[in-house]
Amino acid sequence: MSELSKRVTQKDIARVVGVDNSTVSLALRNHPGIPEATRERILKAAAELGYRPDPMLGALASYRVRTRPTQFHGTLAWLTNWDGWREIPHYLDYFGGAGEQAQRHGFRLEEFRLAAKGMSSERMAGILKARGISGILVCPIWTNSAVRFPWHDFASVAFGYTLATPLHMVTSAHAHACATVTKRLIECGRRRIGFCLLPTHNRRVDNNYLSAWLGTLCQAGLEAPPVFDEKRPLAEIREWIARNRIDAVISGAHGDGIGSTPGLVRMKKIGLAIPDELAMGCPSLDRADSPVSGIYENSQQIGRVATDFLVGMLHRGERGIPASRQRILVEGSWCRGTTMPA
Repeated sequence: MSELSKRVTQKDIARVVGVDNSTVSLALRNHPGIPEATRERILKAAAELGYRPDPMLGALASYRVRTRPTQFHGTLAWLTNWDGWREIPHYLDYFGGAGEQAQRHGFRLEEFRLAAKGMSSERMAGILKARGISGILVCPIWTNSAVRFPWHDFASVAFGYTLATPLHMVTSAHAHACATVTKRLIECGRRRIGFCLLPTHNRRVDNNYLSAWLGTLCQAGLEAPPVFDEKRPLAEIREWIARNRIDAVISGAHGDGIGSTPGLVRMKKIGLAIPDELAMGCPSLDRADSPVSGIYENSQQIGRVATDFLVGMLHRGERGIPASRQRILVEGSWCRGTTMPA
């Protein structure tokens, strides 16, 4: 008898358990609409019968989904626990890219606010369940901490490192970005490359910027000047640059940091010629046309990748905190800018 003729099908499982084929299909994907007792019976029967998904049929089903007109499947939750996220360009781009990709998969992305008055994690979970929402994208939280939430009932994907709960996560390739910027500065002939970022900025990316800068300098046989905080007064930054003979800086380009547009104006006002006297590079640009040289993160693409991963989890029936967390790193692109020599 051929291997194909011996293959156990979902129809065989349905016959043994006494349910219809659609119930088996949903149960094998851990769909929340199937009662737990029924799901356990189906999974037990599948194991006893030796059921294995047919990869060719799975590929065919995937092909049919891609080629037929997109149908509305429901809503995905954009879960936030603070309202300040809308003031951060990267996070707005996560949301925009994720919402765009959700539509391609037949979903709509909607914000759900844990910070709303009278809201609790239990109440929020109840709202999501009542609306049939099983997939959650977790907006970055402001401080590195866990969010008490019944994750076991949902498929969830986080952005960045600030959520202590070990969910699957998608973020920028921060270490690769900072290493690339540092190497570009070295290629420009700079040998005293300083690191001047907000300490909180580096902590929020799991210290990837600092470690990549140090590692790249070490590999090039260059000394690492003392690290400095870009929020210090400009006079102190000027003194730090002069005292350590710094000819290039890894900096931020957000808010009023030294690599931001107003920051560059202030740096020139204190007598620093950029890029001739001091070159600058940023590993986390939020604009592809930034005047600062560095890596454009393309946060919309990060949002799209996170949505693809979440939809895949829903199709596979994955719920809860994973036994083995996956981190997906999305590389950005080089922005020429004007703060490095040609």
